Amino acid sequence: MNMRIASIFAICLGATPLWAESHASGDAEAGEKVFRKCKSCHMIQDDEGNDIQKGGRTGPNLYGIYNRVAG
Repeated sequence: MNMRIASIFAICLGATPLWAESHASGDAEAGEKVFRKCKSCHMIQDDEGNDIQKGGRTGPNLYGIYNRVAG
């Protein structure tokens, strides 16, 4: 019984990179195209003050916005 569970666990663990790769895919060109709408108000500037993407200054800086709490 324990050998069966260990085998199933090993197979699942070995297949994990296949799922992770498909999850992390993205289209950078499409993202840049979408950001053009946001650029009129927002910019992306890192913590040191370097401009990653110049834009407007009326909206908040979007650097590191992923996984932040809203509001």
